[in-house]
This record gives sequence, C-alpha cells and structure tokens, in this order.
Amino acid sequence: MVRNNASKLTKILNTTWLLFCLPLSTHSLAEGWEHNWQEAAQVNVVPIFPVVAEVVAAAQHQQSLVLPVAARINQLLVQSGERVTAGQALLIVESAELLNFSSRLEIAGINAKAAAKRLADNEQRYKLGDITRQTWLEWQQHAYQTKQEWQAVIQQQNALKKWQQQPVQQGLVLNSPTSGVVLISAGLVTGSQISESQALLTVTDESAYQFEFQLPLNVTPDLLRFADCQLNIIWQSQAVSFQKRTWRSDFIPGNCPVAVGQKVMVTPAILEMAYKIPRQSLVQSADSDAVIADQKQPVFIPVQVLSREDEWLYVRGELAGRLIATSDLAALKGMLMGLGAAE
Repeated sequence: MVRNNASKLTKILNTTWLLFCLPLSTHSLAEGWEHNWQEAAQVNVVPIFPVVAEVVAAAQHQQSLVLPVAARINQLLVQSGERVTAGQALLIVESAELLNFSSRLEIAGINAKAAAKRLADNEQRYKLGDITRQTWLEWQQHAYQTKQEWQAVIQQQNALKKWQQQPVQQGLVLNSPTSGVVLISAGLVTGSQISESQALLTVTDESAYQFEFQLPLNVTPDLLRFADCQLNIIWQSQAVSFQKRTWRSDFIPGNCPVAVGQKVMVTPAILEMAYKIPRQSLVQSADSDAVIADQKQPVFIPVQVLSREDEWLYVRGELAGRLIATSDLAALKGMLMGLGAAE
C-alpha cells in the first residue's frame, strides 16, 4: 500500500512539473529569452598570443616614401641632404584618391566579404552537385584574390600612417616618421606628377629600433602590437632554432618609447576576418564550440576559436549582424537542449 501511494505521488509530481515547465518554455520562445545579448564585433586583425620581444638596433636603415596612388607634388618643404626630426613636415601632395583612401579600403573589404560569403552560402549546393566544379574553382579563386587585395590595401594604409599625413588646404602634408637625413628622388620638384608606387624620398635613420621575437614554425604573423603602436612584420630568419623562427617588426616610431636592449611583452597578430566575442559567451553544442544567437528564436551557431585575449575570444563563424547571448549561458543552453534547438 505504501509503495502504491509513493508511485502515485511520483506520477502526480512529474505531471505537475511538466505542466509548469511547458508554458514557460513556449512563452520564452515567443517573447525572447530574458538574457543579455550583444552583437558580435567583426574585426580584421586577430591577435595570436603575447610573447617577449627584445628591442634591437637597425643601423643605417632607410625608410622610403611610396604612395599607393598617383599624386601631384604641391610643395617640397625640405631639401635633399637635410637632417630632419621625427614628425617634421617633408612635402605637400595633392591626390583625391589619397584623401579618400578609407573608401578604397572599405570597398576592398566589401568585395572580400561578399566573395567569402558566396562560398559559405553555396558550399552545400556544391557538395550536392548543383554547382559545377569549374564554377566552384572560379569562386574560390575570386575569394582568394579579393582577400589578397583587401590585405594589400590594409598594408598600404598602415604604411601611410607612418608618414602621419595631415590634410591642409593645399593637399596632404606628409611628415617624417623618424629623425634622420632626407634624400629626395632625382628630378622630383614642386609641381611634379608622380605615378602609383613611385618612390618620392627616403629618410636614413642611423639609430632605428625594431622588435625582435620568436614564434613556433606553424605561426606566421602579419603585424605586431605594443602599447598604442601597431607595426608590420618586415623580416624573418631562414634559420630555425628549437622549432622556432625569429621575426622582426617594422621600425618603432617615436610615439612608442622604448630603449635598445629592453625586453617587453608584444602581441603578434594575423590579418583575418573574424568576430570578437566575450569569453563567457562560448558554449559546447552537441559536437563543436558554439554561441547562442538570435534573441527571438535562439539557435546554436558553431564557431572556431582562433585565439584568446584577456576576456575576449576571436572566432570564425556565421555571426554577421547577429546578437549573441552573453550571460546565464548554462540555463539558456539547458532550455534550448530541452526544446531540441537546431544548429
């Protein structure tokens, strides 16, 4: 008798629990989950991991000014052979393309993202045979080319930043990135028309500094970050020591104060389209890392973690324009798994 009563009580409790849970879940899906949500931030630079770098001297180095677009020399402000200081104005150039270089960067980025999205959106169709191999290969090649063009424009913009360009009424003032001696290219005078990629001048710095560091052989950095400075990687050793290769950054500008021989923590990085998300937003789905996206109709979105930095993760995944959950993930995941949420 006691056993029968206990069994009946268990059934009653289970039925009551189901009646309590089902309306809550249905209401939550209809009205949106009560959790914190934020948009995944798209980034172009992904940090690898911090390493120790030594500041080394690079004697007798020359930095050349080469513009990525055609321009006109409105005024030369220094003479060949003159010694200049870091930040000193060297010349004024006129170029509509140079003044609107950010638009060129934006267009290159849009083209690269569109080509990559076309591949991602049609991969299943290709696997099913709806798209020919020839078409698929052409799309892959186009995606590769547009990504390379985008990265080239990013590097050109980074190179221009070294010359601290400043718009004025007569055009764009370019300043010396370092102290040294100026050598102006032969035949370059006020009024000269210069073509794309033509060298204008060089500044010889007799005491330029670089960051030197080592990374495992399977890591290839594009740039380096230290404090407020971002520098391109311009040299790598051919020799290998303990399965590591030595790298050197571009030359350290004056606004990034360091001393030769000093050892500091730097962060190498790669040029990669990715998303920056809070570390706590990552969950485990049935077979991969994932985030929970779309507030009105939550789903698991698989992601690939590229790197970690403090409280942030850099991931690859289909997160463009999507809101992701950033708090109470365990409870939200449990409710989704209970409702059989799709990925």
